[in-house]
Amino acid sequence: MKRFTLVFMPMLVTLVASACALTQPITEPVLVIEAFYEALNDGDLDTAMSFVADDARFILGTLHTGKAKIRDFYAEGLRVNLHSELSDLRADGDRVSWTGKVTLGGGTFEDSYEAVVQKGMILSLTPR
Repeated sequence: MKRFTLVFMPMLVTLVASACALTQPITEPVLVIEAFYEALNDGDLDTAMSFVADDARFILGTLHTGKAKIRDFYAEGLRVNLHSELSDLRADGDRVSWTGKVTLGGGTFEDSYEAVVQKGMILSLTPR
């Protein structure tokens, strides 16, 4: 039994530690933005929206206030093959800025954006 404990206990500790690390929420602002857009690019709207605050305000052409309205906006975008590539991500406290190349419905455009991220949640997203 002692030999079993010596052999398998370290493996068990490693497995438990790995599982705990996988469930840690993403809170670092740049990582939140990256995870949000990665989920959108994967077509996983539920995961993307898990990073959006209930009372968030996104200005994307027009103002979208609240998680439900923002979800509707992105659901429509995903229906016409929304895809985003991010570059030049920079954080200044809870503000993240980046350049985004967006493909939507066959067209592509590039713009600069800024988001406010607190405690792992996107509170606002606007063009710069």
